[in-house]
Amino acid sequence: MDSPDQSPAPVGTVRPGGRTSRTRDAVLAAARRILASEGAAGMTMERLARASGVHRTSIYRRWGTLAGVVADLAAQVGEGLDHPETGTLEGDLRALTDQLASWLDGDGRALVRALLAWPDPDVRAHLDAFWSGRRRILAEVLGAHGAAVEAEMVARVLAGALYYQALLEDEQPDAAAVQSAVDAAVALIDARETQGAGPCAP
Repeated sequence: MDSPDQSPAPVGTVRPGGRTSRTRDAVLAAARRILASEGAAGMTMERLARASGVHRTSIYRRWGTLAGVVADLAAQVGEGLDHPETGTLEGDLRALTDQLASWLDGDGRALVRALLAWPDPDVRAHLDAFWSGRRRILAEVLGAHGAAVEAEMVARVLAGALYYQALLEDEQPDAAAVQSAVDAAVALIDARETQGAGPCAP
């Protein structure tokens, strides 16, 4: 039978390296391809097992349900976030925005749509953790440069235009879009500092 024979491990807690890590990478890569090309409707356990080369029993044992796989994929999205150190506030903001623009390629756009549409609170929780992580890094960047503005406000300016272009216009944000977003964020920071806003908050 393909039913799980033990409780699945919590998502995102796989040991780095070794067979466990390779299995996770294979399954999540297959899940990303399926969601990006066909959306949630194309995701079945049988399809995932075939695309990943991992037996359904192993997938059930590790993740328990398809929602568990998708939640882990959402968690993987937030892995590897880093704090850029270009030496200037504008340079750091551009580096962060470049990361987002690069991620919103064709597969990335489709993946975001599929993750947002997946009807499971665990998936949403991991997406929320991803956004919280990006806001935390942005707050660190702002604080490092003494920018007295709330990270949430800057995040909306930087990401809002890119997501509009990516998700509503179905276009990958280009260098001009990135620069426009950064210019708007810098203008916001300058305006807030002129008004004497309080220190930034994560």
